[in-house]
Amino acid sequence: MTTHGPLAVIAWTLIAGTAMYLPLGIASLAAPGAVHRIAHASRAAWLGVAYLILVTSVVAYLLWYWALAHLPAARVAVFTNLQPLATAVLAHFFLGEHVTPQFVGGALVVISGVVLAQLRAPRTAAEVPPEPA
Repeated sequence: MTTHGPLAVIAWTLIAGTAMYLPLGIASLAAPGAVHRIAHASRAAWLGVAYLILVTSVVAYLLWYWALAHLPAARVAVFTNLQPLATAVLAHFFLGEHVTPQFVGGALVVISGVVLAQLRAPRTAAEVPPEPA
């Protein structure tokens, strides 16, 4: 990260991931009716694919690697616990999914855990203010 920067790291990460999964994607086209289903996919389906490509891959990885360049990995990693919560909240607003009391309770536990981990995380030398002389 410090040598190449977040943009180069994310580019190579996505290139490597594409190279690994491309054979599986090409092979899946051999399934009966696969090409027909892709050719006749709805606009909503294509928008979903575009969202997955841009937001959950490119933007999310750029933010992740940017955070890693500016914060210790242990502090950044704790935020992965918020992904299911963010997904559920977005599903509520965009897809009309219902929020249950159990969800709210679980969300509060997750958020509390992230806050506690951030408050209790040991500081690195770069984060500790210098002592007065």
